[in-house]
Amino acid sequence: MLLARDPAAHASLDNPGGLASLLEMLRWYEDNDAAAALASRAAAHASLDSALGIAALLDSLDRAGASDAVATLASRAAAHASLDSALGIDSLLDSLRRAGPNYAAALASRAAANASLDNPEDVTSLLGELRGAGASDAVAVLTARAGSAGISSTFLDRRAKTSWPGREPNGTPSQLWDWQEPQPRHSESEF
Repeated sequence: MLLARDPAAHASLDNPGGLASLLEMLRWYEDNDAAAALASRAAAHASLDSALGIAALLDSLDRAGASDAVATLASRAAAHASLDSALGIDSLLDSLRRAGPNYAAALASRAAANASLDNPEDVTSLLGELRGAGASDAVAVLTARAGSAGISSTFLDRRAKTSWPGREPNGTPSQLWDWQEPQPRHSESEF
């Protein structure tokens, strides 16, 4: 019933995350023509107001094998994506790195100079993503801006060295490990 309404041609382009979900649904139903039409339309005209949504759409386009659409959206996003959410930029940078290093480099420069500094945790996450992308100039610019905004370098350094459970400090999965009960210590008097 939904597919009969031609959602690819009539879907609103205001929500890139929603477009990503619709693209996945069209692919699941194996409506390749509609998926291709939506991919082309979304890449050229989707809103760039949500960095998280753009990241989701780029990832869906990539899974669909729509390389031209990925290139179109990546180019638009690198130049014009909203920088309101440092956490969203973090996700978008990750997606753009997979799309091509030039896209990520362009966004990294913009983000370092203009990203919102409202949430220090998000700024720290963005710094980690910039470091992972090898954007040392962008790291220096964002670190200086964060310091001017009152986010202490001690906080940024401490958070940068903190890893998430199950992850190494560079973000890669940690090695599996197992716990063994320690052996009881024997006192010298027992021997």
